[in-house]
Amino acid sequence: MLAVLQLFATYAPRCGPRPALRPRSCASLAAEAGALDAELLAYWSAHGAAWQAPLRKLDVRAAWNCGELDGVLPSGRASRVAGGERLLTLARALELFESDELQVRRRFRSMTAEDMAPRWSRVVDDRAALQASGRWEEVVVESDAARRFARARLEGSVEEADASPALSRAVVTVLSPALKAAARQRDKADGGLELSLARLMSDAGVDPAERWLTAKLLAEIDAEIDSLPAARPAPPSSTFAAGEAERDVGQAASMGAFGVAAALAVLLLQMLARSGGGGGGAQSGLEATLDLMR
Repeated sequence: MLAVLQLFATYAPRCGPRPALRPRSCASLAAEAGALDAELLAYWSAHGAAWQAPLRKLDVRAAWNCGELDGVLPSGRASRVAGGERLLTLARALELFESDELQVRRRFRSMTAEDMAPRWSRVVDDRAALQASGRWEEVVVESDAARRFARARLEGSVEEADASPALSRAVVTVLSPALKAAARQRDKADGGLELSLARLMSDAGVDPAERWLTAKLLAEIDAEIDSLPAARPAPPSSTFAAGEAERDVGQAASMGAFGVAAALAVLLLQMLARSGGGGGGAQSGLEATLDLMR
């Protein structure tokens, strides 16, 4: 499960069993179906174009996740000796696909409103359950705030004082270089997939309620990807994949540490300059820096 969708899931329905519904007439059901179709068509007319690029990336992720790209070399050619090994990172698979050097099965790209309809119906059912539970407004507000912060984190631009209750403006300013370095590393590691989804969840919706629908639809698709059967029996653990994962983690940690150290050094020098460089000034500057980091 992608980190962005995990953040959204924190505020997903927690409403317990759905209330029993009264029997409805055929006319009532037909009217509801017509309203549902109209809402879906209006949503897709407004935001369908914004979905196309993320859906292309999700096609690649689906193929990579279930093993359909196992045995493909980073060059894009098939391996003659390691047909069952995952030799591509997701980022490289996306790069090859966008340059037309890799073909993947069409699952989600070029999706229409009709294709989205079954997922939309489930999402609308979840919305109705939340509304019946009395938690709809609360969930919409909380999930919108979580998505806003997730996008800022992925862009390395968490600069608003209200971006996170746990971070003050001063602390975010100090950590900004590290945040930007970590964002670049994340973007490199997954080929921009997570950031693309975060932007979709922020942009595809004129208000928090409509953006909730977007996030919920993405969660439906993400669950489908996770449930795809393996293209072939799982091979032994790939040393290539393990090495790539270890390298990415190591780079992220080192870049983040460098960013924090640089930010602290600059801040300390600024404090020393303002205090005139005296011993008392240096001590107060250091104490202020440590206070910001606590």
